[in-house]
This record gives sequence, structure tokens and C-alpha cells, in this order.
Amino acid sequence: MKIARYSRQKGIATILVVLLLSLAVGATAFSMINSNRNTQTKQVAVHAATHANNSAWAAADALRLYLKNVEEDDLPALVNRNLTMTVGNDTTRSMSAVVRSVDADASVPGTYLIEAEVTATDISADSSALMDVVFRLTPGEISDSIDLTDSVMLSGNLDMTGGIKITGVDGNMQDLSVDGDIRIDQISINSIRTIKATGDVKLGSGAAAETIYANGSVSIKDTVAVNTIWAMGDFEAQGSASVDTMWINGDVTIDSSGSFNFVNTLGDIYANAWTSYGDLKADGNIYAEAFDDINTAASGGNTLFATGGHVGTAKIKGNLTGCVGSYWDDFTDIQVAGTVSESCPPSIVGGQQVSFVPMNPVTEVELDKVIIDTWALKSEANYVLEYDENLKAPVARLYNVAGVPNGKVYYLNKYFEKNYSKHYGYLCEADLLSYSSDGRCLEISPGPAICLGFSDQTDCLTYDKDSDTWTFNGAALAPGVFWFKGDLAMGSTTTTSTLLATGSITTSGAYYGAAVNWFGFDDICLAKNSLIRDTYGAGSSTDKKYTDRFEDYYPAVSHNKCNW
Repeated sequence: MKIARYSRQKGIATILVVLLLSLAVGATAFSMINSNRNTQTKQVAVHAATHANNSAWAAADALRLYLKNVEEDDLPALVNRNLTMTVGNDTTRSMSAVVRSVDADASVPGTYLIEAEVTATDISADSSALMDVVFRLTPGEISDSIDLTDSVMLSGNLDMTGGIKITGVDGNMQDLSVDGDIRIDQISINSIRTIKATGDVKLGSGAAAETIYANGSVSIKDTVAVNTIWAMGDFEAQGSASVDTMWINGDVTIDSSGSFNFVNTLGDIYANAWTSYGDLKADGNIYAEAFDDINTAASGGNTLFATGGHVGTAKIKGNLTGCVGSYWDDFTDIQVAGTVSESCPPSIVGGQQVSFVPMNPVTEVELDKVIIDTWALKSEANYVLEYDENLKAPVARLYNVAGVPNGKVYYLNKYFEKNYSKHYGYLCEADLLSYSSDGRCLEISPGPAICLGFSDQTDCLTYDKDSDTWTFNGAALAPGVFWFKGDLAMGSTTTTSTLLATGSITTSGAYYGAAVNWFGFDDICLAKNSLIRDTYGAGSSTDKKYTDRFEDYYPAVSHNKCNW
């Protein structure tokens, strides 16, 4: 009998295990791929949303700044108005806002709640954001006066050259405070009492001051005379400049034939000029390369008396590295703790007990920072000058000017024709049909006068839209407070006006001006400009033109200046 034998199946379990493991690995891989895809999608969404959200907040802040400068009477007109915004030259995002409501807060006069819908789209991220914002707009508060600690307070470097004069009431001495460097040279100015600077101070020909405080170095030359100097940096004197007393943290270099009564420094002293010195004290070394007379000298380091005359007493904590010569005996008493050079007379011996008290370091100057917001002062101005986007022209709005309705709008840069000749310096009523294509005002008589040029045929106040700059170049502006939106460039003039600008103010030429409140009643209210008379002469044609042009347009309510 035959018995059938069947072959056993081998390895099936291994195959099943491999298949199961493959499925598990594949499932894990697909799960990880899907998870990464979801994570990347979320990251892209978050990244895109972040761009859009940032743009939305930027739009909200731009709207806030815009609302700060809207007149109260113009607020209701903003409802449902679409406002578009741009940030510089950025074309990668678009921002806009729609004001939904403007509600007055009855409990606080002049306060409004403004609800707006802000939309921002980031083109590069292909995302958008929508945000509702509510602003509480409160009226600005202007104090009657601003108490300035110093007469002139500037933020940034100061460079003064030319015929400049700083005066105060009754010609009193004035204080100058600058958050930066100061350079005053080739001018006639002797009315500065105190100079304070967070940087360096450089004084040249014609300058003088009683006291200087500087966080940096101080340099004087020519005939500059200063009573006291406190400086954290170095000091240098040239020409015939003089200082009575100084405390310096750095080194002192004297190349001046002037007088120096007391020199105290934490650094070294380099006395290089043939002149008489009072007391020299240095925590470091003293190098008297040339001197006529030294009353006392004290050094925490070494000392050299190279070429000179008389020395009173000297206390040297270090070494005496040189003398005028071994024959030299023109001194009273010299004490040396260290060694004495062979070039010195044998009567001077080293190894003595010498006491020396170091100088207390000069501390940092801290200035009172005054922040003046010209936007908040806009309501105080008699003449508000800005570019009107609706009229596509520079305009002037007049407030509290005699004979002119408050808020009246006028065009600038138009001329009136008189005897077939162009006459500038007057305002033209802001009506689209009020002037011809060549800029001739069609009114029968000129509007209010705003400036006086060097001749009637030249425009004295112009505006450049590309640079957002107002330029004045003429004999004078109208008396009052001027507010400019943009930069202001003042040329040669004798103005009795207060100038406020949202941008920078620069001067050039023979600029001579002072604030409106600095002058008297006759100057401002009767148009008898004392600066004009000082410059052109009383009764001159310019003096007469100024009075004729501005005597009817005085500031009616300018800090009670012209209240009749």
C-alpha cells in the first residue's frame, strides 16, 4: 500500500510578519506625512495671518494719528467715508478704514467715541484681516505758558556760525542747553551764561560763556574766555583762549597764551604754551613742556619741567622725569616720592613722603527734556499753512486775525495785478474760480497780506509739494503765530512771528527773528516793526510798506497781545 506524502509549507509565518510590519511602517509613514502637511499648512496660515494682522494694527495706528489732526467740526463728515492708507513706498499691502459712527460723549464736552472697521490685505502672503476698533478722541490741552529751564533748548547737534545774537528780556544773560554736540565759531556773542551739552563743546572766535558743562570733550580757541568748565572728556585750548577754573575727567592740553588759574584733571596735563599757570593738579602725569610760571603743581603720576621759568611748590607722587636744567633753581619747594632725573638740580631729592588727594570725577550732565508737540499747538496759530488735497493747492487758514472770519481759507502763491504789474504777498480767496490759469487772483482787491517780499514782483512765501517744504525769503512775515505742516526753510528776513513746523526748520542768509510775545504792542498791533526799522531805517520805503500792509491784520487774540 502506497502512502502519499505531502510537502510542508515553509516560511508562511515569516511572510505574514513581514507584511504586517510593512503595513505598520507604511501607515506610520503616511501618518507622519499627513501630520507634517497639516503642520506646514497651519504654519503657512499663521504666517499669513501674522502679516495681515500686523498690517491691520498698522492701519489702526495710522487711523489714530489721522484722527488726532481732524478738526472737531469735520468729525461728522467722516461717517461711512473710506480712508485708504499707505506706509512709505510699501506696495506689498493695502490698508483701509471705514468710520462707522461718530458719537459725542455728553458727559465730557469735546470728547467723541469713533467706531471704525479696519481692513488690511498682505499681497505677498495672500491674506487679509478685518478688525473693529473704537477710539476715544479727547480735546488737547494747551497750557497758557511753557516754563523752559533754559533760554535755548535743542535736541540734536548745534552748529552756530556768522552774525548770531542770543538775547532775552532786557538783554539778560541766557542759558544754552543742547542734547548733542555744540560748535560756536566766528560770531559775535557774549550773552551766554551757561552751556550744557550731552556731547562735545567747541568754541571759537567771538564766543564766550560763564560756565560749560559737557559729557564729552571741550575745545576752545582764539580769544574765547570761560570762567568754569566741567567736562567728562578731554580739554584743549589754542590761540589766546583762557579759563579760570576747570574740572576734567580726561586729558588737558594747553597750547594757548591765555591764563589758566586752576586746572584739575583725572588724566594728564600737557602745558605747551609760554604763559602763567595757577594751580595744576593731575591724577595722571604733568608734562610742562613750556611755561612762564607755575604757582603749584601736584601729580599722582610723573612730572616733567622741560622749558620754563618759575615753579612755586610741586608735589609729585611718581617720578620727576626732567627739569629745565641741573642749574635750575627758580622754584620754591619740590617734593618727589619717586626718583629724580639727572637733569634736575641736586637740591631736589626723591623718596619723600608725598600726600595726594585724587579729584572727584565729573558726573554726567542730565538735561530736562522738553517735548513740544506742534500738532497740539495748531489751534494756537493765527496762520495755519498746509497743502489741501481737495483743492490741490497750498492754502492758509486764518484764525484770530483782525478783520478776517475765523477759519477762512485762502490760496497762496497768487498775484494781484496793479498797473499792469504783478504784486505778491497777499492771499487769494480759496474759490476754484478765484484765479486765472497763470495764477492771477481775480478778486477786485487783494486779500489779507501774509508777507512782504524784497520787491512786490517776487513771491516771498512758496511751497514745494515734492519735498513738503515751505520756503520764505523776504523782508518780513505778518505779525502773529505761524503753523506749517511740513518743513520750513527761512531765508533772509526780519520777522516778528512765532514759527511752528511739523517738520524741520532751517535758516540761512541774514535771518533775524524773535517770537511774537517778545515784542511790544507797537511792533505787533500797530505794525511798527522795530527789526525792520533797525535793518532798513525808520521811515524807509520798506518800513512804510510793512506798516501799510499789516496794520489792519494784527493778531486779535494772540495771548492777549492786541486786545484793545
